[in-house]
Amino acid sequence: MIRKPAANNVVTFRPQKTAQTSSSDRLDHRPISPKARRRRLAWLAIMCTFLVWFLVELIIQTGRISEAEAALAQKRAQISALQARQKQLREQIRQMQTDTYMDEMARKLGYTKDDREELYLTPK
Repeated sequence: MIRKPAANNVVTFRPQKTAQTSSSDRLDHRPISPKARRRRLAWLAIMCTFLVWFLVELIIQTGRISEAEAALAQKRAQISALQARQKQLREQIRQMQTDTYMDEMARKLGYTKDDREELYLTPK
């Protein structure tokens, strides 16, 4: 009885290469000319330079945008504080334009007197 080697039971999708490569395999891969290598190297250098420039600009622009957003948030906070102060001042102006407030201030400063009030002036 003849024994078959176990390698026949293994399915391979690539042909097994022998230790010696044939000359036809070498002809399939043509060597690249020095000019083409220089062009490829120059293209790689240009692309790497562009990529580095792009990343640096991206970082710089991101920093500028974050600074501008912080300044904008600060200005918005100032605007809201000033609007609240303006509202308060408008309320005071509206209150000052009433007759009761004017009478109260005149009485407080001693410019008028009611019928029931007596005015005592002290010499200075």
